Amino acid sequence: MIKKQFYKGITYLKDATSSQNRLWLKLDKYFFGLKQDIYLCAVYIPPFSSAHYDSDLENLENEISSFSIEGQIILIGDFNSRTAMKADYIENDSDEINNFDGIDLLPDSYITDIDIRRVNQDSTLNTLGNKLLELCSSSRLRILNGRFLGDSLGYFTYMCNTGFSTVDYAIASESLLPEVKYFKTNDFTYLSDHVQINLYMNCSIISDTCMKKCLDEKRWHLIKSYKWTELSSSKLIDVLSTENVKKGNFRFRDGTF
Repeated sequence: MIKKQFYKGITYLKDATSSQNRLWLKLDKYFFGLKQDIYLCAVYIPPFSSAHYDSDLENLENEISSFSIEGQIILIGDFNSRTAMKADYIENDSDEINNFDGIDLLPDSYITDIDIRRVNQDSTLNTLGNKLLELCSSSRLRILNGRFLGDSLGYFTYMCNTGFSTVDYAIASESLLPEVKYFKTNDFTYLSDHVQINLYMNCSIISDTCMKKCLDEKRWHLIKSYKWTELSSSKLIDVLSTENVKKGNFRFRDGTF
């Protein structure tokens, strides 16, 4: 469900995947006040032993590779992946290690991974968990579970008659981590054997009301784009005729640069 006031800023990417287990949305950077567009994927990965598993993680990685060129990535859903506390990045990565006899073995564009501690109450690591961690490492994505306020202890997300596990994740581009306010794992209820997970991020949505307020001098920089209409030319002429604009033109004309 998407709230009506967000429709203008969200695009459903119908042809982004051939899988019925994934859905891609584009969050417009101008509408949400972001540095880059965000490509958000709602994910379901079937169990590895299931007849329905069809190289889902491998295909997802290809889709991520395509969209990461255009913007940042967020994945959220049921991955059926148990990752224990194994790192989702290259451990002990550094420029010094990748330097041999004074020769840098890696390209200038290479960015070393940062150790970011993650907590997980689920100590089991399964096949899909390993594959998911490899995907995160190769795509510079980071698991949010067990790293942020709201889930600092890495709570379980699934329960069944054999016990509890963590298989539902929110995963984001490493460059997005500073924008994460908190990630919350809710309590179990009778409605589902999975818990609801919530991701809260910093953004600056420009509403229609805010757009009008942005016209004053202190907030003009919040406007990301302007839609030209038949009335726009007359409005522009009126604005250019105001005393404030005239005085500004005179100061600019008589100024020394």
